Amino acid sequence: MASNTLRYAVTVIRKGGEFLFFDIRRKPQGDIYINLPKLLGGPNAWKPHTSVHEDGTLHHKDFNRKFMPRQILKPDASFSGTENINSLAINPEQWRNIGRPFDPKPFSGKFQIDVEKLLLDTRRTQLHIDLVEPNGQPQMIRGALLLQQAFFTDAVPWIALTLIDSTNL
Repeated sequence: MASNTLRYAVTVIRKGGEFLFFDIRRKPQGDIYINLPKLLGGPNAWKPHTSVHEDGTLHHKDFNRKFMPRQILKPDASFSGTENINSLAINPEQWRNIGRPFDPKPFSGKFQIDVEKLLLDTRRTQLHIDLVEPNGQPQMIRGALLLQQAFFTDAVPWIALTLIDSTNL
């Protein structure tokens, strides 16, 4: 990995410490990779991720198969508006299965989720990952409760992470 690749962590705090949920990498040429969490005990060949490439091609991938490709604006200085690039519905068991201790050294930023503050009896917790223009806001699901939000602003477009509770929808 090149030293000028930006790397962001999404972590969870729970009894026992802080753990890495997944990471986001932004390459110097503009590519953005969201390396999604693997299930404990899952096959090594399973490397789920979402990619946004410098030409604006977005796709999801697992077991080396691309799916749901689409074209968005190029992730460069001319980016405007907002684009949702991934949304994760999180169920309570996933928080309990995250077991990789967090090492902050390789990361330039983090989005920290304190699971003790979440309603673990609901399956309506969602994490949305969006690209937004500087000072822009991601689109929210009408009626959802905003639990937490952060922006990684080291480059354009910004990367927004929004944790919501959609229980009352």
